[in-house]
Amino acid sequence: MKVIYHPLLMAIYPVLFFYTANRDELGMGVIWEPMVLTVGLGLGVWLIAQLIYRNGQKSSLATTFFLLWFFSYGHVANLLGKIYIPLGRLTIGPDKILFPIFLIIIFLAFRKIKKSEVAWPINLRLNIITALLVVSQIVQFAPKSAAVRITDSQIEAKQVGATPDIYFIILDSYAEEQVLKEMFGYDNSGFVKSLRDKGFVVVDGAKSNYAHTFLSLSATMNMQYVNHLIKEMGIEGNDASVMEAMIRDNQVVRDLKNSGYKIINFASGWGPTERLELADVNYDEGKLFQIAGKKISISEFNLVFLQTTIVAPLVRDTLMDQARSKVLFALNKLGEIPYEKGKKFVMAHFNVPHPPYLFDEEGKPIPDQALEMVGDSFNDQKNYLKQLTYISKRIEDTIDKIIARSEQPPIIILQSDHGPATSMGNPYAWPRPAPTVGISERMHILNAYYFPSMPDPPIIKTPVNIFRVVFNSYFGQNYELLEDKNYFTDYKRFYEFFDVTKKLK
Repeated sequence: MKVIYHPLLMAIYPVLFFYTANRDELGMGVIWEPMVLTVGLGLGVWLIAQLIYRNGQKSSLATTFFLLWFFSYGHVANLLGKIYIPLGRLTIGPDKILFPIFLIIIFLAFRKIKKSEVAWPINLRLNIITALLVVSQIVQFAPKSAAVRITDSQIEAKQVGATPDIYFIILDSYAEEQVLKEMFGYDNSGFVKSLRDKGFVVVDGAKSNYAHTFLSLSATMNMQYVNHLIKEMGIEGNDASVMEAMIRDNQVVRDLKNSGYKIINFASGWGPTERLELADVNYDEGKLFQIAGKKISISEFNLVFLQTTIVAPLVRDTLMDQARSKVLFALNKLGEIPYEKGKKFVMAHFNVPHPPYLFDEEGKPIPDQALEMVGDSFNDQKNYLKQLTYISKRIEDTIDKIIARSEQPPIIILQSDHGPATSMGNPYAWPRPAPTVGISERMHILNAYYFPSMPDPPIIKTPVNIFRVVFNSYFGQNYELLEDKNYFTDYKRFYEFFDVTKKLK
């Protein structure tokens, strides 16, 4: 029996490949939605081809060819990049050039297959090639073991009555004030002063412990450095799954939940903070869009993956609108959380001012922007500053609402996980060794915190100690404060740590 399975494998392979190639930066989590979508697409194309050819071999070959072009479109469009042809008042860009070319190629290929004789060996070779491709990705696909916690919960529920609500707000890639002044020529002193006027401590020269979100948040939320865990567990390559698991199921949330706190998380679109396993509520809205009647969630995986396909020009505007909607919903809802009853720990990870650039200074869409999380947009200082300006204004307003509407003054931690990297450009092309100015830009962060009923709050220089101070000061714990260390790594090897503590000083 001649079994032809390469169309199915060709539908699965691009999803697996994209996942293994990008999961360390995007933290994409579950990928079944796009996989089901692509398999359904492959099946639909095969059925159409079968109506045309009435021949299983030809239908399978045509389907594989179509899928190859379908998943290649976005990559080719990215290579064309900024090619625009002015024709009077009309400007023809990459999509208007490439989309009809792709349709013509697919039509000619289907026509050629219809007229030609397709022998079984061609399908057999495609079976073998696509099987090897899928297996090569599955080998990298399996996640490592689950999260590692430093201790069992040390906080007793009886202490909850005297403790305030806690808000942990992360602004992804938000640069430190001095970096903005020296490298961007941007004066952010107004925002910093407004925080200090509200009673915040804003740490001058604050630095992240790590240069990547999944490492930085793992350390912050588990109150420990993660270098030794990586060595002990033998994590190799760029596998981020263990660190991502330590964010989803982390020590801080576990301890607070054990003490009677209601855990509220705002879905970020980035895998580990899209949904916390221990959260009582994972708020999300405006997260669905439709393709061929199929509802697809707005996650970073779907946002980026769909743009590698031929549907990119058809769904890009919708994707941008939904991505903006996700941020706006969280900003609006966050100010209403104080009205909810009971003690609350609230975590809100905003993927701004990190690319993609969704907002200008007034919150309006920025035209002609690609929905890319990692790429050449990293060196776009102009649009980065627009987005930073907007999120600063909105966060300032949100904090005012949280403080004014809270029955008891809350703890508010406002941090970035790491800084931007505009001086080093596309992350996959960062120079080695990294220049000092690039390390400084990436490692310096916004670090501000509002600790009520504490007349002389300590200066917490790095995020790894922030919750140790919270638990010691408000829950009567006795955590030892860790030495402030800063570890830089690039995108080539996430776990090849360079201690840059002295260099940053």
